[in-house]
Parts: sequence; structure tokens; C-alpha cells
Amino acid sequence: MRKSRFPSTMSVLVAFACAPVAALAHAGHGDIAGLGDGILHVTSGIDHMLAAVAVGVWSMAYPWRRAWLLPLAFVAAMAAGAWYGLGQSKFDATEAMIVASIVILGVLIMRAKAFSVPAAVAIGLVFGAFHGYAHGTEAGTSGNMQAFVGGLVIATAILHLAGMGIGLMLRVSTRYGLRVAGALTSAAGVWFAVGQLIVP
Repeated sequence: MRKSRFPSTMSVLVAFACAPVAALAHAGHGDIAGLGDGILHVTSGIDHMLAAVAVGVWSMAYPWRRAWLLPLAFVAAMAAGAWYGLGQSKFDATEAMIVASIVILGVLIMRAKAFSVPAAVAIGLVFGAFHGYAHGTEAGTSGNMQAFVGGLVIATAILHLAGMGIGLMLRVSTRYGLRVAGALTSAAGVWFAVGQLIVP
């Protein structure tokens, strides 16, 4: 008799549902010290964490030999965007784009392979650049900048891998797992948008 995978699948989906309440503020703003601050800056911001995990989940809708291109594009653009944003001020559309990226990534997870791999990579580059720019503008200008950006890359890459693991589990264990995960991701993005309207 085949053992049901339903409980394990539900555990993953519940984790997705609970993610938006984990944290809302970013740590490590202002003066920075280096690698640890970069890691903390990613892991203390639920919007950045959710986007990074969502990219990993989305990538698993594609064949494995190409799936890794999506996370690579995101993290590379994020590093470049962070470096460019160091010492600069955010422009008005930065936060809106970050929230929009979460909503759109959720839709892309639901639609699976709606785009070709090159188009998906281009989307990853755009979203990664905005997330990185936001990190850079919030970092301050003191400390080891190379180490700070390195911390961003390490934390984001780990979140990508976690997302890929979740995506693979959902893809093989249930028919609608990716759709539900995508819907929860988009809902979280809408929730963030409402929060920005309430507390600008």
C-alpha cells in the first residue's frame, strides 16, 4: 500500500502561508561591518526572503539543466544592484517594484513554464537588480562593502536552494502544490502592498 505524501506536502504549504508573519523590518541598516551584516540584511527582511525563495520554487518548473539559470540571474543582478546602490538614496518606485516582484513571482509559479528560459532569466535579472539596489541603499557607507555584498549573495543563494528544494517537493508530491504555493506568494505580496499603503 502506497504511503500518502499529503501530510509532508501540507507542511510545506503551511510554511509558505506562515512566512509573511515571520518578520517585516530589515536589520543592519546604517553603518555596516561586513559579511554578517549582509547575511542579516537579507534574512531579516521577509520581502527579500520570500522573493529569493520564490525564484527557487519557480525555477523548478523548468528542466534541471536550465533551472539553475534563474537563481543565478537573480543573485548576480542583486549583487550588481547592491553595489550600484551603496551610498545612494532609494527612488520612489523601489519598494513598489519589490512588492510587485513578489506578486508576479507568485503568478509565475502558478503558471509554471509560461515563459521561455531566456525570458525567465530576463525577469530574474530585473527583479534581482531592484532587490539588490534596495539592499545597497539601506546599507550605509562604512565597513567592508565587498564583504557586505558577499553576505547578501550567500544568504540569497541559500534561500534560492531552499526554494528549489520546496519546488521539487511540491512538483513531485502533489498536482496542485506549485499553484497553491504561487497563490500564497502572490497573496503575501498583496499583503505587503496593503501594509505600505497603511504605513507609508
